[in-house]
Amino acid sequence: MALPVVRFGRTGWSVSRLGLGAGGPSRLGTRGSSDHSAFDSAVEVVRRSVDLGITLLDTAETYGTEPHVGAAIRDLPSSVRDKLVICTKHAAVHDAEEPPRTGDEVVNAIEESLRVLGVDAIDLEQVHGVEPREYDHVRSEIIPALDRARAAGKIRCIGLTEMFQRDTTHETLGRVLDDAASGAPIASIMVGHNLLNPSAREDVLPRAHELGVATLGMFAVRRAMSRPERLREVVAELTPDPRFDERLINGTDGEPLSWLLDYAETLPEASYRYCLTAPSPDVILCGTGSIDHLEANVRAIERGPLPDEALARLRAAFGWVTSLTGH
Repeated sequence: MALPVVRFGRTGWSVSRLGLGAGGPSRLGTRGSSDHSAFDSAVEVVRRSVDLGITLLDTAETYGTEPHVGAAIRDLPSSVRDKLVICTKHAAVHDAEEPPRTGDEVVNAIEESLRVLGVDAIDLEQVHGVEPREYDHVRSEIIPALDRARAAGKIRCIGLTEMFQRDTTHETLGRVLDDAASGAPIASIMVGHNLLNPSAREDVLPRAHELGVATLGMFAVRRAMSRPERLREVVAELTPDPRFDERLINGTDGEPLSWLLDYAETLPEASYRYCLTAPSPDVILCGTGSIDHLEANVRAIERGPLPDEALARLRAAFGWVTSLTGH
């Protein structure tokens, strides 16, 4: 089988439904390690992702993985390289104790990313992790500077990512889509979306699709879906709410979501397949430093969405949740 492909909003690009994220807890396996073996292993993960049919690679200035992505794509034949969409991100606020960056400062940082990635232009430049309190500055200062960088050929499209950890109801993205509807040059958004907090399905994803704004889904799998003890803790956070129903959440063994193993081999597989169900992000990001995990994630996407009966139970169990991230 081959990875499914989707049109990426109004950009006109065709991209794989699964994208490789070079951040997250792993950062391609480089977090906490700077030796050559970690660098080489990270490069191999990127190269293997391309071999498996992944065509969207997402990194960021703050991840420290732009050099790894750059090294991985540098010697690819043009027939392969030309199909890739290279995405990176720069934050408008580097340090809460310091003034926010100016547009010129962000554009200067893009110049460095161009050098490190070894590309002539960044396909998708995203304003990174924007909180609601930062958005006015981003709208008035950063996005106009990025639009000038686009006109100069340094970037091809402009996107924005939310700070899902502190904005689990997607306040920032609501404002972004308001502006996109009024003509702001926003080609994509990155949204936190998983089966524990499906709130983006109510408004953000349908509205983005209607506007032609491409969507990248992050947080499909975080600690809660890969560590049973963390999943128990996360589910316990919901118990005070009168809408909580452990009969929908727990399997016959009393473990949260163990019933999903009737439909998938693992909970991470179920999580990725959940994110394929409409309304869904155009691209679902996975991040890993393990080729085995990468290949398992590809197989999950190739298996397609979860069946309707599983979706109905998940909707009844978590459709009301807006507070969780799954981390």
